[in-house]
Amino acid sequence: MSNSRNKSQNIEERRFWQIYWGVFLVIAAFTVLLSTFTAFSIGNISTIWLVLSVLTIGLSVYGFMKRNWFSAFLPVAGLITILSATSTFFTLDLQATGAIWVVAFLLSVGFSALIKNSQIP
Repeated sequence: MSNSRNKSQNIEERRFWQIYWGVFLVIAAFTVLLSTFTAFSIGNISTIWLVLSVLTIGLSVYGFMKRNWFSAFLPVAGLITILSATSTFFTLDLQATGAIWVVAFLLSVGFSALIKNSQIP
């Protein structure tokens, strides 16, 4: 009984993520297309960076949901790097950016060692 329930949950989850990524990629394509004709701009933020930011947020959320700590923490470090590179109010030097990536890696390894998929329902 639980095997069929897990199978149906996997199918529903797979379908949800297919729709999520499909809608995201279609919106990203239109955003990039509109930005090439300068019909769409958000201040001084590049559209490509905006699309990459949304992509990293999606990857991070997916990683937390699946308890895959590398795909949860490393996109957050990428998002911080993108934010630092594109904004004027949040700038980091090279050493701080490297430290953020090291912290994300260490958090990933630490959470992977502490929290196994089989321990949490």
